[in-house]
Amino acid sequence: MKRRVLKTCKPVQQDVQLNVQGRRNWFHLVVHPRRDAAGKVIGLLCAARDITVRKETDEKRKLSLTQVQELVEVRTAELQRERERLDLALQASNLGTWDSYRISGRVVYDKHFCAVLGFAEGGIAPDLHGWLDRVHPEDRERVLDAVRQFDRGDSATYFADYRCRHKEGHWVWVRASGKVASRNEAGQPLRVVGTIQDITASRQVEQEGIAVARRTYRAYRAVLASDRFQRLAHPDD
Repeated sequence: MKRRVLKTCKPVQQDVQLNVQGRRNWFHLVVHPRRDAAGKVIGLLCAARDITVRKETDEKRKLSLTQVQELVEVRTAELQRERERLDLALQASNLGTWDSYRISGRVVYDKHFCAVLGFAEGGIAPDLHGWLDRVHPEDRERVLDAVRQFDRGDSATYFADYRCRHKEGHWVWVRASGKVASRNEAGQPLRVVGTIQDITASRQVEQEGIAVARRTYRAYRAVLASDRFQRLAHPDD
């Protein structure tokens, strides 16, 4: 510091550690050039201020921030792994999620929801009509009625099976369910979250089973009504 002051003829500041009664303390030093009446540097003036407490506090704060950053990094990594596991589970079960904010009207459809209807993520308008406009006309009123009952609190969960128009133009059967995530003081839903699942394959199997049952029943009735069966059933007539 002495050389710098003498070389530049300007004050120099620096934090240094000095031994004070066997302890290493921090001091903030300010060294000024001392001048005579003609302005020539004839010596140095030094002022020192003990800043040990401030330095220790700063070190503790830095340590705390480092620990917080480490915890944030660990938690972020855990959340990422949880998100990946959830994503895999949703993909495996053919489930999509939706998140409806009733005041703003915004609805968040995740990528799996969009995929069920043949869209890439973000391909469905983020509002109620982005979904409702794709509901089959024959199912729309029934679906809306289920939503109204749910909003009134008539049921704890929203549940409905209905058809939606796929991006390619055909209809897919979906199963939707939802639950209130938050309500206002009057008990009205503020946020509703739920899932949607493509159940087209199971509906087709169900419809095929119904068709087989109907054909079997018609065949059974035809047998009962046949002359041969009647002769077998009433041989003495």
